[in-house]
Amino acid sequence: AIATREAEDNREEAQAVNSFLRDRVIAVGRPKAAGGLGPDAKLRDALYASENYLNTAFSQQPLVEQAIRATYGLVYGTLTDYDRAVPHLERCVALRTELFGETDSRTLLQRNKLSAALVSSRPPDRVETLVSETLQACRDHLGEENEHTLYAYNQMGRLLRRKDNPMEVIELLLPT
Repeated sequence: AIATREAEDNREEAQAVNSFLRDRVIAVGRPKAAGGLGPDAKLRDALYASENYLNTAFSQQPLVEQAIRATYGLVYGTLTDYDRAVPHLERCVALRTELFGETDSRTLLQRNKLSAALVSSRPPDRVETLVSETLQACRDHLGEENEHTLYAYNQMGRLLRRKDNPMEVIELLLPT
């Protein structure tokens, strides 16, 4: 019964995410007369145009909202628009923490994505705590060989490299 409910939740989440992306993001390419921005609209324009709707539409659907915000964070990060990516990733982490718990792999994955965006865009001293805590949580709850833990190590290495401290990078990577 639990597996059936989870499968139904996943199906509903996927349908809602697909509808949002189709109706609010991709549809931005419609002709201007049909409410779009025209066929030359850029991805960034489509995301900007749909953000207001996102901010209100899913307040009662946290599973859907977190999935869409994860996607926005990923896309904005890919576009290196970290100022736009970070709020989506922060909200996604908060929702996943509420839904799944602080140490669930889905939450830790998004904490890693948030760390990556912050390491790329903020001074190292402002993000070191998040990166360090995320790495420790991944190590404690997922194990050293887990892909999320390895990603967290990568973010810590990037952070230390930005701090221009190669010895700390070496110490991080050497087995104890």
